Amino acid sequence: MPLDKFFISPKQDPTRENVLQPNEVLMELTVPVAPAGSKAVYVKEMVREVWDFALCSVAAMVTVQNGVVSDARIVLGGVAPFPYRALKAEAAIKGKPLDEASCAAAGVAAVDGARPLAKNAYKVPLTQAVVKRALLSLA
Repeated sequence: MPLDKFFISPKQDPTRENVLQPNEVLMELTVPVAPAGSKAVYVKEMVREVWDFALCSVAAMVTVQNGVVSDARIVLGGVAPFPYRALKAEAAIKGKPLDEASCAAAGVAAVDGARPLAKNAYKVPLTQAVVKRALLSLA
């Protein structure tokens, strides 16, 4: 099962976080080998520096070929009830060089359509900036 099908939203079932039934246990996780030329980073933004929950986090992997991004995976944490794959951000960076403008565009795309709760609207610009910073660190 692909990992993006494993987690479920509270709208699907408010009593569970994933597709496992009460009598099931996850026994194995297979992670594919990253393509040649790939780089990855994890950035966690938090209030304190030690053992704090993430205000938002970004896991990003890009594959660069001939100076442009040929593939990208960007997953956000701390902004949804489950790890959120930022497909719009991935599309925004593919086919472009990893530079200030393309990384900023991916940050904007990552939060496109975000619907923050009343007291966490600050996470929208924060997440946008962390996506940009994560991608620029891979340049």
